[in-house]
Amino acid sequence: MRNYKSAITDLNKAIEIDPNYVTAFMNRGDIYNYYYAIDRQKSIADYDRVIKLGVDKDQSKSVCGHKAMAETNNMVPLAILKLLTNTACN
Repeated sequence: MRNYKSAITDLNKAIEIDPNYVTAFMNRGDIYNYYYAIDRQKSIADYDRVIKLGVDKDQSKSVCGHKAMAETNNMVPLAILKLLTNTACN
């Protein structure tokens, strides 16, 4: 629906109810990184929270990639370099 402003409000409420809700942090991080009210520091904080909460191996690759994109202002070559040098999730 692309109603990102409302989605942020809903995700904030979901996180308030369950501070360990990994999917809510990931979705909110993605909204801040790619779609609405771009704030890469907020997105990185959300991705860091996902990493801290612990995710399975497949999800870990995904969150590290998203975090690398946010840290490099979505510059794909730099994000790939971060992933290849294993500095994306540090």
